[in-house]
Amino acid sequence: MPHVINANCNGCSACPRQCPTKAIFGEFKQAYRVEPSLCIDCGVCGQICPVEAVEDEKGSLAQRVIRKDRRRPVVDPNVCNGCENCVDYCPFHCLKVVGGPFSGIAVLTAPNACVSCDECMDICIKGAIRMQPI
Repeated sequence: MPHVINANCNGCSACPRQCPTKAIFGEFKQAYRVEPSLCIDCGVCGQICPVEAVEDEKGSLAQRVIRKDRRRPVVDPNVCNGCENCVDYCPFHCLKVVGGPFSGIAVLTAPNACVSCDECMDICIKGAIRMQPI
């Protein structure tokens, strides 16, 4: 079930800029809304919302998480085969395979661009990626 933006939204535009699937629509300084068919329920919008305007699927306010405390992908080099699925799928181009396709491993190369959406972990067919606070 998708996240919902409530009446507290002040239109700051933080959430549509960070949404990995572009599921959030609206105009600057007006209330935004979530397109349910595009929302992957990653919670990024709630992590960055400064005014407690995002509710999760249960109707609870999503908890704000400051950037330095957000989870980041950690790749197990013993499991990763460098297939590049995570690299290709990451909407913010945070990962890169070092050592060549199918011979290297994925590494987080742009940690500040990562929004902790879990897409890389979800797409990894080997289960080599875990999301952890760094």
